[in-house]
Amino acid sequence: MSYVLFGKIELNIEDDNKSLLETFAWKISKSAMENQLYVIFSPLIPQKIVRDMIAEQCDSRYRALDFLITSSPIANTSDAFFSSEVDINNGVQRIDENLQLINKWITTFMPSDEVNSVQLPITEGYDCNFQRVTTNMQEMLEVFKKQIFGEHIYSGFIPSLCFRITN
Repeated sequence: MSYVLFGKIELNIEDDNKSLLETFAWKISKSAMENQLYVIFSPLIPQKIVRDMIAEQCDSRYRALDFLITSSPIANTSDAFFSSEVDINNGVQRIDENLQLINKWITTFMPSDEVNSVQLPITEGYDCNFQRVTTNMQEMLEVFKKQIFGEHIYSGFIPSLCFRITN
């Protein structure tokens, strides 16, 4: 099974302002690459099931950018961020470091006037039973860690979560 980290960036941009939307997409892409992440925007997301999950799991009343986060331009899943592989202890450390990268990326564009909120689901194997968690930008990293690692020793399983991050 593969992990996918995807979502929707809800924007305060008029529907007909394509120039501002493109400028913002470039800004987000550049920031992702600077943080060792790769963002694929819809309709270029390769898996139809991921595009379907975005439509089903991420509601929006705003203009939005749908996306999938991968670890490189040649990856089409988010496995490199969340798979613990064989060594659970090193897996936990690597997942923690990756959560910090994702948090750093979101904080580069979240405070801008163009962003209303970010919806960020994660799932393994395309499970659609998401636990919904709302947080703000300041508490985001701690909430990520608490939800993913729980209050117990990491077991190698990450539940399907849908984060909504607000300013």
